Amino acid sequence: MSAAATPQTSRATWNIDPVHSVAEFKVRHMMVTNVKGQFTRVAGSLDLDEADVTNSQVQATIESRPHPSTPVKNSGMRT
Repeated sequence: MSAAATPQTSRATWNIDPVHSVAEFKVRHMMVTNVKGQFTRVAGSLDLDEADVTNSQVQATIESRPHPSTPVKNSGMRT
């Protein structure tokens, strides 16, 4: 007798921790320097299908208000 192995579907859902997560960006300014910034209000989740990652999904929400760590840099940004 032989036992046929049945494939196990392994799915996991991972949530973004809004307290410990940021979305960072870097923009080239006037071909001279890079300007960096970050959005601190991030939420979302990853639904991971380990058997077939093409069936995985990511959902994220980022509040479009940058972190005010550098007021001069952020003064020209529009909401």
